Amino acid sequence: MNSDDTGPRKLSSVRLTGSTLFRRIVLILLLTVGAYLLLPRLAGIGNALQLVREANGSYLLAAIAFQASSVLSHAYVVRKALLAFGPRTGFWHVLQIALAGAFATLLIPSAGLSGLALRARYLTENGYTVEASLCSFVLESVGLGIALSTLAAAAFLRLTLTGQQAPWWALALLLSTVLLGGALLAILAYAPRSGDPLSRWLHTLLGPVNRIRARWGRPTLAASALEQRLDHLRQAVLALNAPARFRLLLASLARALGEVLCLHMTLMAFGQVVPLHVTVISHALSAALGWLSSSPGGLLVTESSLPALLASRGVPIRAAIAAALVFRLIAFWLPRALGLGTWYNLQRHSSRSLW
Repeated sequence: MNSDDTGPRKLSSVRLTGSTLFRRIVLILLLTVGAYLLLPRLAGIGNALQLVREANGSYLLAAIAFQASSVLSHAYVVRKALLAFGPRTGFWHVLQIALAGAFATLLIPSAGLSGLALRARYLTENGYTVEASLCSFVLESVGLGIALSTLAAAAFLRLTLTGQQAPWWALALLLSTVLLGGALLAILAYAPRSGDPLSRWLHTLLGPVNRIRARWGRPTLAASALEQRLDHLRQAVLALNAPARFRLLLASLARALGEVLCLHMTLMAFGQVVPLHVTVISHALSAALGWLSSSPGGLLVTESSLPALLASRGVPIRAAIAAALVFRLIAFWLPRALGLGTWYNLQRHSSRSLW
């Protein structure tokens, strides 16, 4: 156990925005960009909260239903990913752990690590190793990235077919996401051997990474340990048969599409009938910006970027802000409120104390 685990920790309000200086700088920059995008449209912000009271209840109920399908799809993805590591776990139990993990990310916003630690803790009680929890989380993240990239690519294609031009930075962000996902899939599908190009690339990459970790007072990573973890992850992917992998990707697509339709129904609740590809692009880009910020669920970054993205596609600013706030209430805060309840229920049946 290193000194970071045993020594006293001083948590400040600045530290809570991320675990590293780089993440805090990125978060501040993204918030600044979001504020800059909103500044030219500040005239309608004052009426946004008043507009919330005029929302159509039927569309909001539809938005909640689509978000519920997204949450259920997420739990299905986690359960399917866990099949490669041990005994089958009940869907209801996995759903509780997934919701509780989402709530836990609010406690220590460090790229979801607090939620991952909670998941590992309760899955360990069901016979899974910490490595299984980590690998299932990676598989879940890769699947979601593929799903969002697929939806965004289809939306950009639709945009092109209708004769409209997509902004260059949006295309660059999508392309970088696709390339990153392709690189991850290539690493998972290929078993590196000593001396081959991929193995040399991993060794080369570890050099600057370890220098940065040493500067931050973190323990260095050994190449053999990294290759062993990648090998475990690769074996987990191969342990799933082709139909299981297809169902996992399909559930990831349903998870992403559920959130998109939730946003689409929320916009319709405020009388904004926009093309579906506009909703997809706005959601995908705000999700990517939120992921880059490493804040839990894109907190604050999504609230500032999503209204600006919607307004840039022709949605009135007060409707865009009102829809974004209500969407975040349904898609972000409601599942985490349920997660607090499921966390309490999990702890009530747990064999170990919480702290």
